[in-house]
Amino acid sequence: MIAIIGILIALLLPAVQAAREAARRMECTNKLKQIGLGLHNYHDSHNAFPPFAAGVSGDSSGGVFRGGLYSSLVFILPYMEQGTRYDLLKSSIGTDGAWPSMPWVGFGATVNSFVGNPIPIYWCPSDPNVSASIYGSGDTQHARTSYCLSLGDTIRSMGAVDGASMHTNNRGFFAGGCGFYKGKHALKCTTFASLLDGSSNTIACSEMIVAPVSSSPKIKGGVLTNFGGTSNAYSDASTVGFGTGSYLPTNCLQSRSSTDSTIYNTTTNLRAGGRGYTFVWGYTENIAFTTVLPPNSPSCLGGTDNVMGYLSASSHHSGGANTLRADGSVVFVSETIDCGSNTYDVKTPPAAYPSDKKDPTGKSPFGVWGALGSINGGETATL
Repeated sequence: MIAIIGILIALLLPAVQAAREAARRMECTNKLKQIGLGLHNYHDSHNAFPPFAAGVSGDSSGGVFRGGLYSSLVFILPYMEQGTRYDLLKSSIGTDGAWPSMPWVGFGATVNSFVGNPIPIYWCPSDPNVSASIYGSGDTQHARTSYCLSLGDTIRSMGAVDGASMHTNNRGFFAGGCGFYKGKHALKCTTFASLLDGSSNTIACSEMIVAPVSSSPKIKGGVLTNFGGTSNAYSDASTVGFGTGSYLPTNCLQSRSSTDSTIYNTTTNLRAGGRGYTFVWGYTENIAFTTVLPPNSPSCLGGTDNVMGYLSASSHHSGGANTLRADGSVVFVSETIDCGSNTYDVKTPPAAYPSDKKDPTGKSPFGVWGALGSINGGETATL
């Protein structure tokens, strides 16, 4: 009898686990839809979608507030019934109108209640890392997030916000160079009108596995740094130090172990705590993804900073990841989605693509996934 009961349990357990994961995946889908509503409500109020990262005021030099690298997930809080949390941060605005310091350092007790307390709407229930603990402690703790923002099929200019020189990407939904100055949009942000490929054909957000606090060789949540070179220069590809052919997407794919596809083939140059580190700080490694390599692929950054690289969407859902389209709908993207060319060379692009060492123009070289990431490539690809 005991043996029979054991067999029945063994037969039922996979079905129970599958049912639980189906419920978690549905909950994750609903959370992405709420983020979509927040983006749309923000657009209704500001006639534009929020910036990828920005401050809300000018600094003493009159330029874009460089300390204000607050992510889009901060700006949409009032439009997701999270106004109280948003007001905690605004309550610490200084006399010059600038938000407090920078979002990766200590804020003090009042603001820390904003930064350090988790917001469950930004958690995917299938990822144990996101709610297991906050990153850091005391005055420098940060609540993490499972959801990341699309930079499209860009592979360069992935810095944050510094006037017009950094983060100049305009291929993805969260356009670079879009920020605030004295409460107003300083540069052009994405609007429905600028989604020339159509809102139903454009990916805005996706999932990512939150990185463990300590360095880990796991592909999901991990980031390989010093890929293709060691420079941290916020500059054009020609001066970042990558040799011709060293920065191909295929080389990042080959950083996966040949004996275990879930880990990198190295234990060095792996970032600890980067992906999903905080929903507050609009730093590309923390909160962005690119539509170059398919979901659950390796993530690789040049140097040790956020200048050039491939940041992959990822999830614990089997076979792919949930993504939010610009029209507010959610679609599951398979990790086998067509990604076109794995040999697009950012330093010396193929003859059919621009030769000025910039992001692609026109149709994406990265297949259906790249087409869904670009907002104005002229593609009709959809899922």
